[in-house]
Amino acid sequence: MVPLLVTSCDPQEFDEYELGSQPQESQLDFTMTPSSSNPNIVNFADVSSRPGIANWTFGNGVKGKGSEVAGVYPSKGSYDVVLTLVTDGGYATVSKRVTIEQDDYSLVEPELRNLVSGSEGKDWVFDGTGGDGGLWYFMSENDNPAGHMSPWWNAGGECCPPPDVDGKMHFNIVGGSNYLYYESPTAEPVEGAFSLNLDDPDNITLTFVGANILGHISHEDVVAGSETGTYQVMSITEDKLVLYVPSNGYGTGWTFVFVPAE
Repeated sequence: MVPLLVTSCDPQEFDEYELGSQPQESQLDFTMTPSSSNPNIVNFADVSSRPGIANWTFGNGVKGKGSEVAGVYPSKGSYDVVLTLVTDGGYATVSKRVTIEQDDYSLVEPELRNLVSGSEGKDWVFDGTGGDGGLWYFMSENDNPAGHMSPWWNAGGECCPPPDVDGKMHFNIVGGSNYLYYESPTAEPVEGAFSLNLDDPDNITLTFVGANILGHISHEDVVAGSETGTYQVMSITEDKLVLYVPSNGYGTGWTFVFVPAE
């Protein structure tokens, strides 16, 4: 805070608040009211005794700002909601826990709902095994999404599946966009996160942070996946996830086809 300089002939008295005192947690409070239309939408209101600018984290990976805001919770569970109040003397925080009793995945986009299913999350695996002749892990046309299902070399279906061919990928959105990568059925998971960008319906992308996808490294230890972690989503239904990278370590495109784990 930049101090305010006031001059006067007579001594002036200011109470601690007028001088910009540090706010205290005891001065902060907020209410939590489920929406009358849907209990998975919770309305939060800042009722602090100290004026300030209210900033929120809803415990579900989403943030908000304002004296009255709404949090949307598609997944059942408990979430820690934090109010951070910024005042003329600094900031303070207070938190409360909100509990959601049931799932309501109608609140999220269909593509995200297909990816994560419910609050337990969803596991995805390759749509095939090594040498089965199927199209589930293959070189495809580079820089041409329209040719993503035109194989140049059917690596997985012919001869050369990736080292993690029997692994799995797990997605859920309880408390954030959570992602787990399992190199094999018995491997310890690698924790990461994901971001599904739906802004452009003609160019949906899925970005992985902190962990790779299945097949990222080919049988020759060459990067077959995306070096940036971002993939074009060619299909995302309840039964199939098709990802495409336009250029990789081989200088071609690469297509990955996944299905839900049984």
